[in-house]
Amino acid sequence: MPDEVFNLVIVTPETTVYEGQVAKLIAPGIYQDIAILPNHTPLYAQLIKGQIRLTDSTGQVETFTIDGGIIRVKHNHVSVIVGFHGHSP
Repeated sequence: MPDEVFNLVIVTPETTVYEGQVAKLIAPGIYQDIAILPNHTPLYAQLIKGQIRLTDSTGQVETFTIDGGIIRVKHNHVSVIVGFHGHSP
């Protein structure tokens, strides 16, 4: 299972919004959505206002509405720093 998930942390300036093992992440990039899967190539990118959709290690889908932000992918660790609106399971 370690090759099927990656570590994700989503933070705002105030708090940690999400931290856990994720199988898939889709985030709103400047030109198109950015899809992140395990073992993704290293990446730094700007995010725009929209929704982050993730599938956790159990298959549950969660959605976060963001104002924009930055995503960093490196060695199966993904960090997302965002302005945050809301969350829906």
